[in-house]
Amino acid sequence: MLKKIFGTTLTRVLSAVLSFVLLLLNAKLLGAEGVGTISLIVLGITILQLLTSFAGGASLIYILPRSNLSTCLLISYLWTVLICLASIIATLFLPVFSVTQNWHIILLSFISSLTNVNLSVILSQEKIMRYNLINLSQTVVLFFSCLFSYFYIHSISVDAVIICMYVSYGTAFLLSLNVFDTKFHKVLFTDFLLTAKQLLHYGFFIQMANFIQLFNYRLSYYMVDFYLGRASVGIFSTAIQISEAIWIVGRSIAVVLYSRITNSTDITYSKLLTIKLTKLSLILSLLALFVLLCIPTSIFIQFFGLKFRYIPNVIQFLGLGIITMTFSFTLSSFFSAIGKPHFNTINSLLAFFANLLVGFFLIPKYGVNGAALTNSLSYFIGSMYLIVIFLRKYDNRFGVFIPNKLEIIEIRKLIAGFKNKTNPNS
Repeated sequence: MLKKIFGTTLTRVLSAVLSFVLLLLNAKLLGAEGVGTISLIVLGITILQLLTSFAGGASLIYILPRSNLSTCLLISYLWTVLICLASIIATLFLPVFSVTQNWHIILLSFISSLTNVNLSVILSQEKIMRYNLINLSQTVVLFFSCLFSYFYIHSISVDAVIICMYVSYGTAFLLSLNVFDTKFHKVLFTDFLLTAKQLLHYGFFIQMANFIQLFNYRLSYYMVDFYLGRASVGIFSTAIQISEAIWIVGRSIAVVLYSRITNSTDITYSKLLTIKLTKLSLILSLLALFVLLCIPTSIFIQFFGLKFRYIPNVIQFLGLGIITMTFSFTLSSFFSAIGKPHFNTINSLLAFFANLLVGFFLIPKYGVNGAALTNSLSYFIGSMYLIVIFLRKYDNRFGVFIPNKLEIIEIRKLIAGFKNKTNPNS
């Protein structure tokens, strides 16, 4: 399992590095406003993908070990088509983008959603390496497509980035089609209805939690855009992307944890594994935050430009929330994997309302720092709810998530071991 976690983390780190370099290029070439527009387009794609994942994504991973693969895939594909068709009507009432950009969001969401369905099948089979490589390919292709556009054909615009997204999303989709090397079975009508009901019922709670959580993550984008302007969105979204790089470890651990627990029926094993991996995630995230906070402002100015000089202050206000979210990743995976995703929905609702109520006060008064503090407080509230529920139902020891000295030493040895493997001549 540690090998899978390490591989997933390494893949996400590589993706984050490429995304960071691309972010630097976009900040320099497109400016804060261009970065802000791209961020909102990606957000629109993500929202649609969350809707299509009501019959895919985490719910599909949970149902697959218990159902017919052919039936699950058919339901997920049909649901994706239905949501994307419905979104065409919905865009008539959303004047955030132009008509052309709305079409791009819908088409890119469609491609991404189909890919996500295929990746869910791969992940349910615990083929973590294949899953990681396909995800990495999307980032790699996007990165080099943008380089080709910017420096070879000299096309530097938001529209150029959108074209590059088509190339990268399409590549990931084609690679994900290797899911069809799996043996299929005949789809029965009775099985279709029963599986559809199970998928949508379970997916409702999971995706409602994810949908609300997304708004919790990105509600501040719209509030910053409304109160402070598109350029401020570019600055704030850049700080968010840099800070959320810390979540790479926590999210990598959560992916492996979820795929493992969904294939297990031992609740004691699942509980102990969740506690152990939460501690690992916490320690590594604290180390990453410490390194990030040590980076001087001059470095951010050098890489992003003078307009982005306030990024270090924003990261400081995000710190508490970023760390407490490491608990949320593993605990939400635990609850979803044991068939109790409603706890995640409640968690997301609490965090969302905290974000909504506090944001209207802090953002107009304190600007992007207020937006960062708003996000941090909402992350903290949501994560604390999951911690309390877990302790009350599965372990009443309050200090169970606090790493002891022996565990810290073990994690240090683990990191040293991976370092030696990656640097055999050192």
